[in-house]
Amino acid sequence: MRNRLISLPTWALFLVTAVLWTAVLFAVGLIEGGHWQDALLPAAPVGVVVGLGTALALKHRWRMEHQALGPIAATDRRTAMRAAQKGPAPADPEVRAAALRLAQRQLQEVRRRYPLLAIAGAVYTTADLVGAFVFSNWFLLVPAVLVVPMAISLARHPKRLRARIALLSEPQEPVVRAK
Repeated sequence: MRNRLISLPTWALFLVTAVLWTAVLFAVGLIEGGHWQDALLPAAPVGVVVGLGTALALKHRWRMEHQALGPIAATDRRTAMRAAQKGPAPADPEVRAAALRLAQRQLQEVRRRYPLLAIAGAVYTTADLVGAFVFSNWFLLVPAVLVVPMAISLARHPKRLRARIALLSEPQEPVVRAK
């Protein structure tokens, strides 16, 4: 399902993400006790803007994955994508090489974006906490608390990728591929 959604044209992916974000923000507005019209008015433009950002980020990641993996079969592509993150190293040298390229490319991306993400996360969490205490809207604490597991995962990601690169770089026994 993920591959079908992410491989949609950018405009179609934008529509999907904008509708999803608008629905989530609309639901939050209703939970806060607003009338449906009062909840929809801020949810629609914010959902469109955040949906656009989400669609563009997903498309960028999809293109990066395709460039790193190169021209391999769809089943091998899924295996390589999984092997770049977890599980045993593939026996097939082509799939193993594709997984290694993907893991190396992901590590480059993480290193490049890590400082920006750390600063943005700190600013977001601080603004959220200030808003919760100043406006006494304790519902604002929910996103701030959700940032903590994301930050922990982000901090551990480079180490996991380096371990995957080491595993995928190990020499292996030659495998004869059946035709």
